Amino acid sequence: MAERKEGLSANEAWKTIIEKYHVLEEVEKNGCFPIKASQIKEFREPRLMAKWDSTDSLPEVLRKNRINILPDSRSSYVLGDFILYQKIPELDEPVTRMKQVELPDYETIDINNISSEANAINVLIISGILDDFLETSGNVSTFNGRMGTGCFDFEVDTYRKIKRKISVNNAQCEIDGGFENEASVVIMEAKNVVHEDFHVRQLYYPYRLWRSRVKKPIRLVFSVYSNMIYRLFEYRFATPEDYSSIELVQAKNYSLQDTKISR
Repeated sequence: MAERKEGLSANEAWKTIIEKYHVLEEVEKNGCFPIKASQIKEFREPRLMAKWDSTDSLPEVLRKNRINILPDSRSSYVLGDFILYQKIPELDEPVTRMKQVELPDYETIDINNISSEANAINVLIISGILDDFLETSGNVSTFNGRMGTGCFDFEVDTYRKIKRKISVNNAQCEIDGGFENEASVVIMEAKNVVHEDFHVRQLYYPYRLWRSRVKKPIRLVFSVYSNMIYRLFEYRFATPEDYSSIELVQAKNYSLQDTKISR
């Protein structure tokens, strides 16, 4: 059995789980299917089976059957026909029209080799891009990393056009960057790979966690760094208890390249 676990791909493992537990029938009948991490682990490690940051990374069997997964605790998940991803707007601004950013001369920063999300966030702060985007100076990094979400309930849209209620009991979330300034708390999700969409959970779970902890307004920033270009998007949730109420507030592009035209 152990050899079989190790040999299964995520798609094969999910196909087996769906068949064993009649997931499609349960979702059709009850709207969702709760599943424990231990049940997933029978076939493959849960950490390799439950985190899909974009639809193009989803196993084919989930994508084809419009099944998505949400963590509702540290040891359990909910499967359903949830609509969980937000499309990223197309990049249609020429590089020459983007705001060009110059970095201070640091020997330890190579703008041609920003290879990690952590490095991308460092440059974002040092260059002043974050301050410019938020139109607020004094953004100080105060938190990041993995943490428990606490307990909260929310509603989410489904492909059947029926809202489903999800109850979260101290699930785990990971925050790439957390900042505070005089006026707000800022939560950032950063990517170094370009996808057509992103998992809203990456902003929503941290948002619900920190909304219960702080009095200041929370601003949510999604950052994509690629080819010396930063694309920043600010989002908000029109209704805090509704996962699907996400709205784009503003977007702006910044280039680390020299965009000046010379003779």
